[in-house]
Amino acid sequence: MADASHVDEARVAAYPPFQHLGITWANRDIDAVGHIVTRLPDSTVDTRPVIAGQTAEPFHIEDGLHLSLTGQRALAAALVDALADAP
Repeated sequence: MADASHVDEARVAAYPPFQHLGITWANRDIDAVGHIVTRLPDSTVDTRPVIAGQTAEPFHIEDGLHLSLTGQRALAAALVDALADAP
């Protein structure tokens, strides 16, 4: 299981379709959910540090919510690493 990854809050807030619909996301809410999910007995990958380790290429597309190919690759690598380390 993987928890939700962080968003780019500034991009989310500036994205016109989200503004129009009054939609927003907050990393503090994602952290609260992640805190619960990572304490479940199932194997869990905490994706928040992966996305926080963003490189020069953005991990999110222009809406700030969805991952770019670079972000998806980073997340996929973390999941593969977790599966490789699983008992």
